[in-house]
Amino acid sequence: GGIEGIIGPQDIVVIKPNAQWWNQGMTNTDTLRAFIESVLNLPNFAGEIILAENHHFPDDNSRGWTTEARNGKFNYNELIDYFQNNGFSNVTKYHWHDGGPSVSGLHGGAEGAGVVKGPWEGDGYVWCHEMVYKSTSGHKTLMNYPVFTSSYSGTTIDLKHGAWKDGKYIDTPVKLINFSSLNHHGTWAGATAAIKNY
Repeated sequence: GGIEGIIGPQDIVVIKPNAQWWNQGMTNTDTLRAFIESVLNLPNFAGEIILAENHHFPDDNSRGWTTEARNGKFNYNELIDYFQNNGFSNVTKYHWHDGGPSVSGLHGGAEGAGVVKGPWEGDGYVWCHEMVYKSTSGHKTLMNYPVFTSSYSGTTIDLKHGAWKDGKYIDTPVKLINFSSLNHHGTWAGATAAIKNY
């Protein structure tokens, strides 16, 4: 059915790339550009597109956002600028930040976004205490998801429950598109791709 079978004319489209690295370690921006153009070219598209990522470093504008070692024509900031400069103010970005403390040597130091229970508490991460994954090596991972506010519409996006505005959830559909790169995370994880990216 094509892109119109996935994206509707009023949708908030959240695109999750991998901005942690550069070159082949980051999501190819030519692919992102083609996908964004296909959404913008939908008949009567009046929604918005947000490129959102948490690369775990304090400086938002670093890593894949500003790299000179691009994978594709642009880095991520240049990609957003390309659409903004061509009249698409509904194509924006958002920098998620870790909600909990940074672990030295494991994380990049971007902490302090806060842990929230939902969009009524503002932007941050919701920690799902009822969803804990335990690996075969005994390590535990608490499942979580971001809550964040669009700079274009002022709508807050709750990736589990949907769009929030004026103190309530609204009917505007939210679509998450995961654009991973085929990263390898050592002998203990292997090629993680879309699983690690989300």
